[in-house]
Amino acid sequence: MLNVVFKLLKRIGFSDEFDLAYLFGNYSHELKHITDERFSGYVLRFLYYFAFIFKRLIRKSNNKKSSDILFYAGTINQLNSLDMLIDKVTEKGFTTNLCIEPNLIPECDKRGLKYFVVKLSFLDLFNILILNFLRFIYIFQRKKNIYNFSNVVDKFFIAHVYLVYFEHLFRCCNFDFIVTSNDHNASNRCLIDIAKSYQCKTFYLQHASVSEYFPKLYTDYALLDGYHAFKVYEKIIEKSKEKCTTKVFLIGQKKRFNHQIETVNKPIGLALNNLDSITHVSELLTTARNELIPIKIRFHPSQKKSFKNELKSRFSEVSIITFQDTQLESLDDFFYSIRFLIASDTNIHLEASLAGLFCVYIKFNTLSEYYDYYGFVENNICIEAYNLLGANEIYESRIRDCELRLFSLKQYSETYGSKWFGKEAELFTEVMLNIKENNINSRGVFKIKPKESSVCEVYGIYDE
Repeated sequence: MLNVVFKLLKRIGFSDEFDLAYLFGNYSHELKHITDERFSGYVLRFLYYFAFIFKRLIRKSNNKKSSDILFYAGTINQLNSLDMLIDKVTEKGFTTNLCIEPNLIPECDKRGLKYFVVKLSFLDLFNILILNFLRFIYIFQRKKNIYNFSNVVDKFFIAHVYLVYFEHLFRCCNFDFIVTSNDHNASNRCLIDIAKSYQCKTFYLQHASVSEYFPKLYTDYALLDGYHAFKVYEKIIEKSKEKCTTKVFLIGQKKRFNHQIETVNKPIGLALNNLDSITHVSELLTTARNELIPIKIRFHPSQKKSFKNELKSRFSEVSIITFQDTQLESLDDFFYSIRFLIASDTNIHLEASLAGLFCVYIKFNTLSEYYDYYGFVENNICIEAYNLLGANEIYESRIRDCELRLFSLKQYSETYGSKWFGKEAELFTEVMLNIKENNINSRGVFKIKPKESSVCEVYGIYDE
């Protein structure tokens, strides 16, 4: 019983709670928006923490079993990146398991996916509480380094939950590979750490645009969208001054959307996220109401309810302003239903551009450090406007260097314009088969050419 605790304490010595809950532990001052303001203070945060455990403690028995590949999804966006890949590797003879969080059960059922849910035993609970007790002082001694510590304290204790859970899982089941589409959340990082301790090959699959605030690459393999993402990670690795042993494959954007045909009688799409100011968004929607410009709004899956409710209370009675129900409509449906896209600092610009939509950037947040956060304006993925009328004018005139845009899209998604565009799931499968055979290009289905890098091995597709 206690040998599990001692083993995990040893692992925490190499990668502590502040490294596992990476963004909260290292960039809380720079990323103040990630703090959950709904439950403020130690009492509410610890109540939330125990509710988090209880939700996983009372789950029904799971049908978890050994397999070649274990996929893990903690959010809907992570699941969207993995969904297609699971089917493809299964077709090639790999056995797979999909491990999900309780909140993804309805979505997985709707898609007909086989899965098992993160479930804790009472023995797991005992080990978690022992870890909480033994690490309590260590965590609180470092609270001065964390912005608004009392509102994020649970994030560091949640790392114990996942360390115990994944340790239990790997004791019960054998996996050759694990694939996770996030490298900075505590759950994903705990999975990677435990998998490494069992000599399981680890894969990080990029699921959204990357940031300078992310950790350095540390899985065995990283499957990135394109060279732009790698250059961001290269700077992070150089800054860390640590050796990187990760092998990087550039295999394109994994989420696939149908190519859209623009029509003038569709509304303008407006995509929002938690960085956006309700004041700035309301100004745009007021202009839309006054100028009779139809708008269709899509909230980010993690959008705060208070933001959504406030915006709906102001504009739900305006017939030309509609709100997408993300439970009923996919992102692909949203793209198909709009004329062009307006958004601020969000990865949706890239996804919409790859789907063939015209994109306009309007800054909706008040934080100067988030201007063109992902470089989409700088790299000609989208064009900047300052208000709705300006965005509409830019769309009508189509001011854009098409050749430069094509080059930029290929930098963000390696397969764009190649024979592999739209076949990224197949490309992922071929990479997995190559690695299984211990030869990066053993199958000869496609050629991989090394790209120059001073920090680690990088391979991009060679498309003849």
